[in-house]
Amino acid sequence: MIDTLIARGHRVLAISVSGQHSHLLVELPDDLTAIRRIIGDAKSRSSLAIRQQMPGRVWSARGTYLRIENRRHHVCTFDYILTQQSEGAWTWSFREEARGEHRL
Repeated sequence: MIDTLIARGHRVLAISVSGQHSHLLVELPDDLTAIRRIIGDAKSRSSLAIRQQMPGRVWSARGTYLRIENRRHHVCTFDYILTQQSEGAWTWSFREEARGEHRL
């Protein structure tokens, strides 16, 4: 998902993926139809990429999209995505990208 979003010009700040949930902090247009299309495309491409290892349905339809309201909300959301997930969740932030750390 990260590679697809970045390739399409969207700044991805943080992501977490666990067995049941995923959370993303990404800059997207302020247009729900466009957001659904962008995220749907990223979900579809990521599903195709892992089809050999995980056949079947990986992502649920739709999702909940929340607008970041202010700086405090932004900081709290970033922290939540990276530190408040269930044990075993995979997390990534733009900081790892800046350090050249490998993405899965």
